[in-house]
Amino acid sequence: MLDPAAPRHFSIASAPSDDPGSLELCAAEVVERTRYGRTFHGLCTGHLARLHAGDAAPLWIRPGSFDRATAAPNAVWALGNGTGVAPLRSVLRERMAARRHAG
Repeated sequence: MLDPAAPRHFSIASAPSDDPGSLELCAAEVVERTRYGRTFHGLCTGHLARLHAGDAAPLWIRPGSFDRATAAPNAVWALGNGTGVAPLRSVLRERMAARRHAG
């Protein structure tokens, strides 16, 4: 028997106040070739790539760490060293939504 697949962690790239009914991810589908020339697709990214708008996917959400960045009234220096673009995109969208709602 094979061991169960390990969970895949992705960062949320959308902002809850921008569109409360949706959740967006930034992910690139993994498509590689084995040493035997066969094409394989990443387990999770391949599954995500086959989904269509409105399809359901099981997920869980872990608390993030950008609370202070979204609440800051001034400019924020954001360094996404090793985190990718998704969390930074989420912060920017949250800040833009806050400005729109403030007038």
